[in-house]
Amino acid sequence: MSAHQRTTRRRDGDSMNITSIERHAGSGMWHGTAVHEGRSLMWYYRPRSWLHVHEQDERNPKCWMNVDPPPGARHLVVHAVRAAKAH
Repeated sequence: MSAHQRTTRRRDGDSMNITSIERHAGSGMWHGTAVHEGRSLMWYYRPRSWLHVHEQDERNPKCWMNVDPPPGARHLVVHAVRAAKAH
């Protein structure tokens, strides 16, 4: 696992920090964790196809809910994947 810390900032100050990034062996799919506005997120990305984001439920930490990606998340994930491929 290679960990990269990336941050995206929009004009209004929102930010998302990628805290980990991994590649599924043999599938080409990437996944990792992130933090956005104090919320724990898990993300899954298939290049040139889709990005799925799950948010951890505050009352039940074993429960993850599907949520819309934060603004700029796809751009951030693409840059993190490219950086991980380069290493």
